[in-house]
Amino acid sequence: MTLAALALLAALSLAFYGWGALFRRLAAMPDGRWPVTVVLGLGSAIAAGGLLNLAHLAVDWALWLLLLAGIGLAAWRLKADGRLPRIEKSAWLVITLVAVLVVFTAATQLPPSAYNHDDDFHKYFVHPMRMLATGSVASGSLSSMGSETLGATAFLDGFVLSLLPIDCINAIDAVFGLFLCLAVAATATGNRLAAALAVLAAFAIDPQTVNISALYLGAAGMMAAVALTAGEKEFTPIPPAPALGLIAAALIAMKPIFLLFAVLHIAMTATALAVSSRSVWRTVKWTAAAVGWALLFLAPWIAIHAPHYIAGWLSPQPALVPVVQKETVAVFGFGENSYGLRPIWYAGAMLTAVAAGLAAAWFRRSSDAGPRLLQAAAAAVVLAGSYFGLAAASPFLAGWYVSLRYFTPFAIGLIPVLLAVALPELPFKPALRRPAMIAVALIPVVLFAPRLWQRIDQAAEFGNILAFEETAKNPDYIAFIAEALAPYAQSQTRTLQNTVPAGDPIMARINTPFWLDFNRNPIQEVDSAGLASPWAKIPDDGYVMVQYDSIIATLPADDEKHLHAKGAHEWLIQAHLIRFIDKINRAENTRTLNDDGHTVVLLRTLPAAVE
Repeated sequence: MTLAALALLAALSLAFYGWGALFRRLAAMPDGRWPVTVVLGLGSAIAAGGLLNLAHLAVDWALWLLLLAGIGLAAWRLKADGRLPRIEKSAWLVITLVAVLVVFTAATQLPPSAYNHDDDFHKYFVHPMRMLATGSVASGSLSSMGSETLGATAFLDGFVLSLLPIDCINAIDAVFGLFLCLAVAATATGNRLAAALAVLAAFAIDPQTVNISALYLGAAGMMAAVALTAGEKEFTPIPPAPALGLIAAALIAMKPIFLLFAVLHIAMTATALAVSSRSVWRTVKWTAAAVGWALLFLAPWIAIHAPHYIAGWLSPQPALVPVVQKETVAVFGFGENSYGLRPIWYAGAMLTAVAAGLAAAWFRRSSDAGPRLLQAAAAAVVLAGSYFGLAAASPFLAGWYVSLRYFTPFAIGLIPVLLAVALPELPFKPALRRPAMIAVALIPVVLFAPRLWQRIDQAAEFGNILAFEETAKNPDYIAFIAEALAPYAQSQTRTLQNTVPAGDPIMARINTPFWLDFNRNPIQEVDSAGLASPWAKIPDDGYVMVQYDSIIATLPADDEKHLHAKGAHEWLIQAHLIRFIDKINRAENTRTLNDDGHTVVLLRTLPAAVE
């Protein structure tokens, strides 16, 4: 199965290269580096995915046509070039390093032995399964679809699930996304030593993997955006507004929190352009173009969820006032979060890259590379702004030490590419150049070295790198995940579903909602984050499937005053889940239709009207 998954990922790489090459031609861009072209193709596919989902056509055959068309475009492009790119001898060391890291990841985690029993099973497995069945990721009001993601990652996961078993679902991010990060880092500079060091940094920075939402894919998009503005072989005096708009839209469609990068990067790129061109009008036109392209490519994904957004605006659910624990936001803290990571490691790696980017721009400001390195300095400001911005927002999210993991895609995407671009431009003495570059670039590697070895050992021995190590290494938990993904679990889930008449809506809070038949019944899956969305509406009657005897059983109701959350959003999620469970537990006029000892199917009816 690993070989089949790798073959599919190779086909996707070729297809995205084809679509990216076409995008370059349509946007009048130079050829550039092939990994950046692949990222542009990925963004193009996501834009097409928004249209397909909006039209309810995002089913297997449509994805296959998109894949085959991309491969055809790649063949056309390679034929037009007349030959494959020549690989220099000095590049083989970097290529070998990338290959070893990707092969190790694939061999140990494709498929992984464990997934997140809550986030993945209740959300990220459901979204692509629904899409392939119905043609769209559009979901009910109790799903996080439309809030925590717009559906782009689910669309990409659909390529895998249309051809491979469900346990391979994370191949697109954990392996393909990692490959793209390493490839972009390796080609952001012509200096082979800097390229190799950037690859090591990208792999060493701990991703704090807790679910299959976009992580390495998001990092690859950020990395490509910086390569387009500051990369040695990609830089143009006027940054390509359509390309940056495309990448910004793709990032936001994968994960709305990436809006922070999109806004900062476009703003800082425009600032650097204003300084280098000394033209306010040109800068205004460029900014308007970049924002306009981003909105154009993002519009279909927004339109998919527009009914929810309108409902949340016109008739929001009653607001709750979070009661959260106070927490010191220690941006340079040495304390560990629940995954054993320390803020100082990320802050130290961030400051190293920021210092390198700013120093290179300063010392080379009068050279021909000055405008390009000014863009590198802009990217350094984006990196610092992302770190401190997320720290400032953490009380509204999940608290600082939990929210620290939201920074990982920013760190993996920006730190390595900044090091690759800046290190060769720093004014080291010739005799000290190599040792100095190695010393600076190894700072992120050294900071994360203890966790890096733990990740490698966990991957090799247990077949996953989930950050909640104690649970992820537990044989009972690994067995539970395997059982939930087995064909028997699908059969068991659909047997319970068949209790409900075909065509009638079902509200489901169960272990395996992704195994439900989305064509037989309209499914309203209930996930914790979805309950906290402004448009969430819990129906008062109808069919309900509830899990009550399992490792992820529905929890008993409790008073939300006793919650111990350190962030407002996290508190709201828990409070709304408690209220949902309490509503189910207290429901009157409820009849049990089926109970297999783990899951119960209920029919709730409204009380008869009093005459």
